[in-house]
Amino acid sequence: MHQALVILGILLMTGCQIDPYTHAPTWSDRNWYEIGVDDAMSGGLAKDRQRLALEYDDAHIDIAAYKKGYQRGQQRFCQDDFLYVWGLSGRSFPGTCENLEQTPQLRARWKQGDTGASEDSILN
Repeated sequence: MHQALVILGILLMTGCQIDPYTHAPTWSDRNWYEIGVDDAMSGGLAKDRQRLALEYDDAHIDIAAYKKGYQRGQQRFCQDDFLYVWGLSGRSFPGTCENLEQTPQLRARWKQGDTGASEDSILN
């Protein structure tokens, strides 16, 4: 009887074991367009193929889709009012908006927000 209980206990314990490979995530193809949009919207500089391959551990990078997404993110991000608020939050001028035709105007608008934030912190 004692042996039966020991064997039953062992069977129950091994039956509850989780195989770590049965619940492994399945990776789908990356959306390089969306990755580009996200990189631009975070204020960062565009990444080259080598940096993307390193960060995402992926040799199959659709650099054309990434660049197209990054440009779309730049269009949405590099707006006067958005950069004013970005400056108010105390953040530095974003790399996303560097090297654009309208960079001087965008930098001036960002500076207005940055200066406003500095004056508010002095008054408080």
